Amino acid sequence: MIEGTDMADFFEPSCAAAVAAIRAHVTPGDNTNVMLVGGFAASPWLYSEIQRRLRNLGIKFHRADGGTAKAAAHGAVSFYLDHLVSARVVRWTHGVSASVQFDPTDPKHFMRLNKVYTDPLTGEDYIPKGFAVLLNKGTLVDEKKPHRIPLRRKSLLHKNIELELEIRCYQGDEPNIEFLDEDDKDMFYEACMVKATIPKECLVRHARHAGPPPPFLPSHYWTCTFAVVASFGATEFQCYIEWRDQQGTLQRGPATSLWVEA
Repeated sequence: MIEGTDMADFFEPSCAAAVAAIRAHVTPGDNTNVMLVGGFAASPWLYSEIQRRLRNLGIKFHRADGGTAKAAAHGAVSFYLDHLVSARVVRWTHGVSASVQFDPTDPKHFMRLNKVYTDPLTGEDYIPKGFAVLLNKGTLVDEKKPHRIPLRRKSLLHKNIELELEIRCYQGDEPNIEFLDEDDKDMFYEACMVKATIPKECLVRHARHAGPPPPFLPSHYWTCTFAVVASFGATEFQCYIEWRDQQGTLQRGPATSLWVEA
């Protein structure tokens, strides 16, 4: 016969995961209601244990009287047939790190004057470690209206360009964040990675700027223009890279699921 303490050990990982997930989505004092469904919700021990561990958050827990064992399956079928969810609101700001072209009239730029560098290919001035926002906190993302960040990559060689970009989530309180140093680094975490290979045929050739030529630079360079895209798919947010080929046809790289706390 299995002892009750041993049985509790079996359920402990599931209980701990449920508690961690609820804590990540709930702010203390929000007068939040949580509905537990599925087979685990029918367990008296699991139900009472989750309530005990989260008692200090003031959460009101509920569960159905019965028939919850197939709730996940019923929900999946209902979502597919009824399509009730077509948009979601983003809880935190998401974006990518990118250099920002220097604007001396912008106060945020001017205070970073000591960080400005000149691109030897274009002759333009930039500030490193900018934060290009893809999804702002509170944005309503509709399945029919993707959000994009236009970006550009330069290359000295006419070859395929391998792109690998980190989508970062910002969980701080700065309303219009533009640079990574505007808040503590712990306020940013990696939400997902997006990758793509842009064929060399899509690159555009440019003449290097007319300034003093560094000895190691050729007289021309290549660029590719692309966008990082976030959209609301069937059940989740997705991110991917898109660009246009030689014929102007829109191409896209593989999609990656973006974990967005809503």
